[in-house]
Amino acid sequence: MTALSIANLGAAPPYWASMRPDALALAGEGQRVTWAQTERLCSALAGSLHDLGVRPATRVGLLLGNCVQWPICLMAIARLGATIVTLNPRLGAFELSQIEEDAECELLIWKPELCPTFKERYTYGGSADDVLIISSRGSGQPLNYDAAVQNPRQVEPAVVGPQDVFGICYTSGTTGLPKGVTLTHGSVQASIFSFSAALRLTSEDIGLVIAPLAYAGPLLLNMAPHLMFGGTTLIERQSDADFLLGLIDRERITTIGCTPVLWQRMADSPKFLDYDLSCLRAGFTGGAPVPPGLSQRWAERGICIRQCYGLSEFSGVVTVPSDDVAAKRPQSAGVPVLGASLRITDETGADCAADQVGEIWVRGPQLMAGYWRNEAANAESMRNGWFRTGDLGKCDAHGELVVLERKKNMIISGGVNIYPAEIERALATLNGVDEVAVFGVKDEVWGERAIALIYSRLPIQAPDLRARAKELLGPLKCPREVLLSPAPLPRTNLEKISRQSLPKLYESLTGRQVDVIKASVKD
Repeated sequence: MTALSIANLGAAPPYWASMRPDALALAGEGQRVTWAQTERLCSALAGSLHDLGVRPATRVGLLLGNCVQWPICLMAIARLGATIVTLNPRLGAFELSQIEEDAECELLIWKPELCPTFKERYTYGGSADDVLIISSRGSGQPLNYDAAVQNPRQVEPAVVGPQDVFGICYTSGTTGLPKGVTLTHGSVQASIFSFSAALRLTSEDIGLVIAPLAYAGPLLLNMAPHLMFGGTTLIERQSDADFLLGLIDRERITTIGCTPVLWQRMADSPKFLDYDLSCLRAGFTGGAPVPPGLSQRWAERGICIRQCYGLSEFSGVVTVPSDDVAAKRPQSAGVPVLGASLRITDETGADCAADQVGEIWVRGPQLMAGYWRNEAANAESMRNGWFRTGDLGKCDAHGELVVLERKKNMIISGGVNIYPAEIERALATLNGVDEVAVFGVKDEVWGERAIALIYSRLPIQAPDLRARAKELLGPLKCPREVLLSPAPLPRTNLEKISRQSLPKLYESLTGRQVDVIKASVKD
């Protein structure tokens, strides 16, 4: 009996080069690459990597900003059955070095300007800092990417099985070393097929990637489905609202996934109604609550924005709502994708009743193989095949998931459980509230208390806002302090509100320091 094999993402270029050779595969920064050209580049690069000693399971680091070369490198690495280690150029040198040491990459595809520290570990040879090179550990000369994609060697895609490692993506963290999420070819394929089924993606779709591809979400949800199904992927670094609106119109983009703040910025643009957006049929978001009214503004343009729930450990996505559910109940994250299962559990691990808040547990073929070389984290997160997400949520009367908060983010004030995300959603409904973030601090009287930081473009007063908030939330859950920020709230490189920056902002606004509940300000 032969071992089970599955589709290798690295086999997509030769297949689609035979099926749709002249169709556009990749575009960005003025470059446009057909599927025939993509196959030639991937095959040549795979040949060069093979000459450098890359074999199945070899760990190859990729340190590169969003560009068309990113997916070409990805598919060349996968073609050889090697393991891609995604390195985020937006991280600092210290954190990048820790991640690289943990992964022990044997080869690095990079631009030296993105982490000069790596010059001490990998062959550099005096290359210009802005040139894409391929480096081995130790001494010697690197290989220029432009030369690597001229290699005449023909490399057939490796045969891979479900348990073979596809890549290692590192989760973001504010303390200690981020954990390496080990994704297999099986988990990646399950994610691609189940998410594509939920969004009804085909080779005719044109997707847009904005967030850094080093993250599992943009890689596996925004790009990988279009690579596997022979569609078109536009890769951009700009997140300017007017630029994005013009790009959707000009390129006839059909699918976009981005954070709620980017959807909000596009809707707030004075040019929002000027562009033809009728091509956009599948919009999705996640990572933060969707502000009330945002879905309605896009619905008025005939576009449905679906709020999904996902995590790196589950290859990007767990639940997706239907168009109908997203329109009627925008707070719903929908039901599990094909093959996935979900439970809401109490502190004992027993199932919660409908509308009862508990921890979200998930399982399915999309689940990671485990955290890279971190048995302690694996033991803590797994229970009898179920992954404990650490997120709080509930299943509503319709059987759909409503995500509330990270379990550790919960604030207990006077014996009352307060979920920052729940308070943020409520405060966002108040007129004049453009951005809101809630975090917890220790309190001598209440044990813990909530503080709300709000940004408004309107001339509103904090006492008035708190009075309205008290009416909306009641005295038990209303934040003890409501402060106005003169500028938009700080954000991470994924355009989420930077919670770890909130205490510093509070201090700058009040001149006071507080004993912060650390979990409530973890990004």
